[in-house]
Amino acid sequence: MRPPGGDNPLATSRARGAVWRAGAAVKTDEEMLTPKQAVGLLGITATTLYDWLGQSRRGLFVLRGQSVTVEFFQTGAKGQGRIRIPAREVERLKELMRVPVEPVRTRRPPVRRDRFPGITVPLGRPD
Repeated sequence: MRPPGGDNPLATSRARGAVWRAGAAVKTDEEMLTPKQAVGLLGITATTLYDWLGQSRRGLFVLRGQSVTVEFFQTGAKGQGRIRIPAREVERLKELMRVPVEPVRTRRPPVRRDRFPGITVPLGRPD
């Protein structure tokens, strides 16, 4: 009898553990989200998510000035099936979208009219 994964020793049945997909071994107990669930967690529209995934496949996706590759899985013989995104990947995208807090810069006080920079003696007529 042939093993469940055929000739590929890394592919095993869902009951056994890791499955070889998209060039990497993935644990089947990892939580996979549908695009609708991912959109809800990221706070973006579905069309934006699909655009991000398409750009990521071509290596063109940039998020907050940083080049990003999004891992996702697509079923079907030619990749035309349902999309699943690992929950850890959605969390990573949320962290990349986070805006860092910048400290408030203190300003120098304006120069008073009776004071001039570089002049150290009092101005006016001598007494």
